[in-house]
Amino acid sequence: MSVDKVKRPAEFIINVSLSSSNDLQGHLEFVPSGETCRFSSVMDMMRLMQAKMDEYGIPQSTTIMRTWNEEAHQGK
Repeated sequence: MSVDKVKRPAEFIINVSLSSSNDLQGHLEFVPSGETCRFSSVMDMMRLMQAKMDEYGIPQSTTIMRTWNEEAHQGK
């Protein structure tokens, strides 16, 4: 699938269940292409999602990212 043909490239369907170690596991589907991947932890799921978003150049340069940096909270 060509990157320029994907109109809404950040759409995912996440099917989760609780594993015996009390972590989430399941399947992640990338909606535009129908690709699916299994994940065995929340971190694994986030890594898979971030890799796909990096592939499509998301977030765009105009996106403002949240941060835990204390400088962002000064003046409140």
